Amino acid sequence: MVKARTRWQGLAKLLAGAASLAALIGCDTGRQGGGLVAESANLELTRKLHTCAACHGRQGVSQADIFPNLAGQQKDYIIAQLTAFRDHTRRDRDAKAFMWGFAARLDQASMQAFADYYSKQQPAPRQGGPKTKIAAGDIIFTTGIPGRGVIACASCHGAKGEGEAEIPRLAGQHKDYLLVQLKAFASGSRENGAMTLIAKGMSRADIEAVATYIDSLS
Repeated sequence: MVKARTRWQGLAKLLAGAASLAALIGCDTGRQGGGLVAESANLELTRKLHTCAACHGRQGVSQADIFPNLAGQQKDYIIAQLTAFRDHTRRDRDAKAFMWGFAARLDQASMQAFADYYSKQQPAPRQGGPKTKIAAGDIIFTTGIPGRGVIACASCHGAKGEGEAEIPRLAGQHKDYLLVQLKAFASGSRENGAMTLIAKGMSRADIEAVATYIDSLS
C-alpha cells in the first residue's frame, strides 16, 4: 500500500513537471492538426525531461551530490553547457560519461525548453556546514587570494552566487560536485582559461573551504 502510494505520488510530480514544461514551450494539445504535432513534440520533450530527472531531480534538485542542481540555474549557462556536451567541446570525464550521449539527441528548441523549465524551478534551501570552513570559504569567495592570482568568485558569479547569463549560478550547488569541477579546471580536463588559472592557485584546503561556503548559500 505504501509503495503504491509512493509510486502514484511520484507519477503526480512527473505529470506536474510535464505540464509545466508544456506551458513553457507553448504546446497546445487542444488544437486540431497543429495541436497533434505539438502534442507529439511535447511527449518527446517530456520523455527527455524524465531522463534528466533520473540524475538532476524532477524539479532540478538532485539527490546525489555528484550531480549538479539545476533549479534556478541561468538559462544561458544551461544552453551553453548542453551545446558543449553535444558538440564534444566539454570533455571532462563526467561530461563524456553522462552527458555526451544524451545531448547528441537535442536540438536547439529542446535545449531552450529545458533551460526555461529548470531556470524557473525553486532552488532547495541549504543546511550549511562546519562554521570554520564556511568562514574561510566566505573570504575566498568575496575577496579571493590576491597573492596567488585567485580573484574573488563574487566578481563574476555575483555577491550571492546567483550568476548571470552564461556565468553559472553557484549558490546552493552540491559541495562534492564543486570539488570535482574545481579539480577538473585545475587539471585542464575541463577547459576554461580563467577558471584553470583560479583553480591552480588554490590549495586543497582552499577548494574545500570555498565549496563548503557555496554549498551553504541559498
